[in-house]
Amino acid sequence: RLFAGYFCGLGFVQFGIAAVFVWSPIVAARIYQATPVQVGNAFGLTLAFSVVSGMLFAFVAPRWLTPRWGARMPISVLKWVSLLVILPALMMLLAGSFTAFFIQMGVFLLMTTVGHIMYLTTLQELAPRMMLGRIVALVGVFQLTFSAMAPPLVGWLSDRLHGGRGL
Repeated sequence: RLFAGYFCGLGFVQFGIAAVFVWSPIVAARIYQATPVQVGNAFGLTLAFSVVSGMLFAFVAPRWLTPRWGARMPISVLKWVSLLVILPALMMLLAGSFTAFFIQMGVFLLMTTVGHIMYLTTLQELAPRMMLGRIVALVGVFQLTFSAMAPPLVGWLSDRLHGGRGL
């Protein structure tokens, strides 16, 4: 049960990341009338800032949090990031401007970067040493499957919600 919940949870996170990555440039162009150059610049800056900040947080946070949470630190950070990532995801839906949309996307990607880094540490602690390679392979299968489903499912849902004309 533990690994099923872990795999499915990671799969849904990957689903969300894939949906955001694929559809956010289209949302920015269609809803906020951004030019391709604006979208490319905002997407690149957002991604660079989010990944670097997430990596720095994941590197520095254990020094502060391990004395407080002990061995539970990686799973605790993963739990909190997984719960809190819903806030920027919802705020992206409510963003009133191009800038606000990409700021929320940046916070979303920062949190998912921290989660991805912490999930590796958590996985190493949960999995028996002799099965670690197989379990990592299963995680990869779940992540690829869920992320491959995101773009067509989100597109289909968009078509249904917007009367066949899409986003």
